[in-house]
Amino acid sequence: MPTGKENEIPLDEVKELSHLEEDGEVIVSYRSRGFLRDIDVRDTKPTLHKRIFRPNGKEALAALADRLRAHLDAKELPTDKTDVIPIERDWGYDPDEHGTVADEDLWFGIAQDSTKPLTVDRLAAELLHAITRLHAKFNDDELSDIFRAMYVYHLHSAAGELNELAIDGEKSRNNRAKGWKARKETGSAQRKLILAIALEFWERFPNLERQVLNTARKIEVAVNQARTNQFPKCKPLAAKTISDRLREALIEAGNVR
Repeated sequence: MPTGKENEIPLDEVKELSHLEEDGEVIVSYRSRGFLRDIDVRDTKPTLHKRIFRPNGKEALAALADRLRAHLDAKELPTDKTDVIPIERDWGYDPDEHGTVADEDLWFGIAQDSTKPLTVDRLAAELLHAITRLHAKFNDDELSDIFRAMYVYHLHSAAGELNELAIDGEKSRNNRAKGWKARKETGSAQRKLILAIALEFWERFPNLERQVLNTARKIEVAVNQARTNQFPKCKPLAAKTISDRLREALIEAGNVR
């Protein structure tokens, strides 16, 4: 069930003045709410009844069909443009001699046999097959109504909980990325801190310069005090951990010991 949270998802809208051949000047609004997108066109003339905007369904469906064909071609799957050879004449097939294949559904049958249900590839074939049948049966005006119904159905299906879940998932992914980045930056800062303390220690005790573990034991108190000052909630590091971090810092600095 959709929750009240749906109304909390902000609407982003960009408007521009445009000119259409049939309607003259119109206001075009590009709108988005979460992952939902649509375009609204309104007549600027003061009329009693505003005409419902319908995209050119024939052009929109043709463009969609082209994208689906490109996807299926890339996966080496057949489309409605693929020359299909009848199974019984798989060898020595000659269209002039044996005739062309009239069944436009043959390619779709092969695509079904080559894909699994509810995968992107199968759905691409399903949608392309449906679009080719629509183009064959309906005129331009009817295709505009059909495409509008398809698009609104898509928006209606994705609205509510599905859109909310997608937004929550995007936020979680961004937060995880930020958390990883923050941990990486903190780790780098701590390694630099340990290296700075070690370098200062080696200036005073050069005989321990190549003894990383012994150095870590000697600077353990200083490192943990400096870390507490810089990162108040951090836990103290053991000498072995300081030694490991120091080796990593030396490698990063190009000075392997």
